[in-house]
Amino acid sequence: VAPFLGSTACLSSTDVQAQEERQILQKLYLEMDGPNWLQSLNWNDPTISVCEWYGITCSSNGTVESIYLSGNALFGQLPKEI
Repeated sequence: VAPFLGSTACLSSTDVQAQEERQILQKLYLEMDGPNWLQSLNWNDPTISVCEWYGITCSSNGTVESIYLSGNALFGQLPKEI
């Protein structure tokens, strides 16, 4: 059990990276007008791996390798984390 809410003390480095990647992609979705994208299959679904989100490609160890959302009606500024 983690010592406090938001603590990552009990998570492996891979889990922490996956959690951070999810947060960054969620920020991308919100800041780039995600609700109005032409395709947003699985985006922000907490029960689905980000590797199954439309336009996301992951490596064999499950980390995000690329984001391809060309022609998907994105609007806004990319988050600085991207």
